Amino acid sequence: MNVSESKLINFENKVMQEAQQKKAELLGALAAEKQEKLTKIEAELREQAERTLKRELVNISKAKNEQVVHEQLLCKQQVLSERQSLISGVFDSVAGRLAAFARSPEYQAYLFDAVAAAKESLPTAKTVRIVKNDEAYASALEKLGFEVEYLGNSEIGGFVLVDKNNGMQIDETLLTKLRSAQSSFLETYNLKI
Repeated sequence: MNVSESKLINFENKVMQEAQQKKAELLGALAAEKQEKLTKIEAELREQAERTLKRELVNISKAKNEQVVHEQLLCKQQVLSERQSLISGVFDSVAGRLAAFARSPEYQAYLFDAVAAAKESLPTAKTVRIVKNDEAYASALEKLGFEVEYLGNSEIGGFVLVDKNNGMQIDETLLTKLRSAQSSFLETYNLKI
């Protein structure tokens, strides 16, 4: 082998080494660039997934809260309905007892005592309105100096004392007292939900 061949082989080897080195550098740079792009894409995908996850968690939480509030409202409505049913039952029972009382012998004494007490509060009253069922007491009330008039049939018992000259009256009907007691029942007994 002569010198020129040896130089050519050395040159060829050197070129090949440089080419291999350039190839390795290019492949390394490409691999680094590829890894960088993959890392960037992975980070973007992770960020997008986290945003989607957070959004879905908010939607799920919102739906859950709405469902809880809806169920709470339904429960409160059921409790209110049951409470109203119980109160109505109690007051229906009381109305029945008052109707039975209005037919009892003790009712006459109650009626005359209540009329006398009301007359003390409204001494100028000359008219007493009673229910049609109390017609038996009309003559006794007339003897006490009252003009007797009759209330509608919806009343259980009791009376309304009227001062027609001054436009004043005292309502002592049993149904009015019952309705008044029913409307103030919840406040009186502090029944709250």
